[in-house]
Amino acid sequence: MIPRLSGRTLLAIYLTLLVPSSLVRWERERSARASDAGIFTGSRNATPVLLLASAGEPAERYRGIAEALADSYQVLVQDDAQARNDVALTFAHQGEDITATLDQMTWPGVDLVAVGTSGGTAIALAAAAPGRIRSLTLVSASGVEEFDLLGEHHLNLALRHAELGAFWAARNLIPHFGAFDGGSLDGDAARVLAANDRRPVRAALGRWNGPTLILQPRGDPTRPVATATEHARLVPQAELRLLGRGDGPGGIAPEVLTGALRPFLASVRAQTATTRETAAHARIIAAAAPFDARGLASAQGVSLFVVLALLALIPLLSEDLACVAAGVLAARGSIPLVPGIIAVYAGIVFGDQVLYLLGRSLGRAIVTRRPMRWLLTPEDLDRATEWFGRKGMGVVLTSRFLPGTRFPVYVAAGVLRAGFVRYALWLMVIGAIWTPALVGASYLAARSGRDLIESMPGATWVWAVLGVVGLAALGRWTTTLFTPEGRARVAAFWQRRPGGT
Repeated sequence: MIPRLSGRTLLAIYLTLLVPSSLVRWERERSARASDAGIFTGSRNATPVLLLASAGEPAERYRGIAEALADSYQVLVQDDAQARNDVALTFAHQGEDITATLDQMTWPGVDLVAVGTSGGTAIALAAAAPGRIRSLTLVSASGVEEFDLLGEHHLNLALRHAELGAFWAARNLIPHFGAFDGGSLDGDAARVLAANDRRPVRAALGRWNGPTLILQPRGDPTRPVATATEHARLVPQAELRLLGRGDGPGGIAPEVLTGALRPFLASVRAQTATTRETAAHARIIAAAAPFDARGLASAQGVSLFVVLALLALIPLLSEDLACVAAGVLAARGSIPLVPGIIAVYAGIVFGDQVLYLLGRSLGRAIVTRRPMRWLLTPEDLDRATEWFGRKGMGVVLTSRFLPGTRFPVYVAAGVLRAGFVRYALWLMVIGAIWTPALVGASYLAARSGRDLIESMPGATWVWAVLGVVGLAALGRWTTTLFTPEGRARVAAFWQRRPGGT
């Protein structure tokens, strides 16, 4: 038999584990900061190559590439200590650090290779100081924002900060003794992306005229191929190469990355590489064309997972809002329609079971506890219990279509200890009808209004949010008309109007 522990005992156990875990992590981080440094290799008389590591990746990860190029180039790997330990994470600030490095090395110019999050820094630097950069290589690089997360700056910024909060809580509030450190939970990439406005990246790419190589692994979980393709469109002289995924910088195997870099750097040194002036005329015309938002690709990989996870959580607050949000995002092209429906459906089913289990485990005491007492009054629960007692499982099914009744009815089902299996199965079936219908209707409505929203002045996200809220309110008002009480309220409203009958 497992002994029951008091809250104080559990808190003492938690703190007993958390304190030594924090001390172990602090010592490891201090040692890592002391030992991490950039890598320099090759002859000082050779052509210089500056390799910028992605945030969260130590310079040691790039040693194989640096040593492979050392026979023909002098290679400096810029470590990522700045990205990990300094609050100044903007592309402009990091560009100043790179310029200082070039001055220290007495390099008048350099072939710049940027991986991951350092892509934004490299693009900004190449556009601002083209005389210092001979060529630009982007490896699975961040840049334009339209293909990242929800594809809109303000929405992405909110998601990045939420992501950082979740990472911080996982690292600092869970005793893990360093198991969560040194990986994606460090949030280094999210910190860099949250600190920068990437909207000027398009203009910066348009000002860069030098030789460019874009290397992108297929199936990158963090940056889709569409980002690299858009970079190549904006830079008509760029050579785009899609490579297989591997265990190396940017998701490319070191030997494959080196093999792609060598011929390009050789052409730059021989002055035979393509520049904007020598690029194909058709590509120059394509680069000048405005971005077509209607061709916006859906989020992929980790970005898609984050968005779908958020959609699955929204039903805990409002199921209708989750359905409308999924439809609007799908119409905008941020997510595929079917995965959006599945994510919302999963969130709705989970939320329905949570309400039942709350009522079953806490009973009527649920309405006296925060935060439930803010959402459900004893009177609401009394009415739902009486209604459920008279009409049984039928009321559970009809409540799906009656706004304002789901919360008290599902809790009442738990209070009365209705059969859980039958309750769960019926809700899964009715949810499988309700969710695609509401998401699909929102999708069709948003598609017809998308051009209107994108033509409105100001930030697109403001009008998109207003559209989501408006559609949710319209859906709730429409379904209210199917109830006698709802029709009575509408009739009373019209009778109160001057001249009403």
